Amino acid sequence: MSEGGLRKNIIKKPKYIPPGEKKSVENKIPINVICPLCSTILENSKACYHCMKNFCKGCIVACIKHNEICPNCSGFIKQDILLDTQKAVEQEFIHYAKQKLKEYPIYFKNLS
Repeated sequence: MSEGGLRKNIIKKPKYIPPGEKKSVENKIPINVICPLCSTILENSKACYHCMKNFCKGCIVACIKHNEICPNCSGFIKQDILLDTQKAVEQEFIHYAKQKLKEYPIYFKNLS
């Protein structure tokens, strides 16, 4: 393969953005995929059936063991009746990722 053929496959880097203009990752990720208790992306998400607020399963179970009150709405909750929302959260995150990929088409033009 010629040198010219190799250069066509090289991915160009985006323009430099000064550090002051960059936003933190937390500000870019949708709030409904972040656990309000540990402030990370939801893992095995469960929701309170009163307010439908999502939490990591580990976070909300630990909270319920201490006090059977939702940390968001103060409603009475039990571990066996938490709603499983993992699929919905995954879909929300996939939708977010697709939107972000559209912002950088040069990186992903050869994936289709």
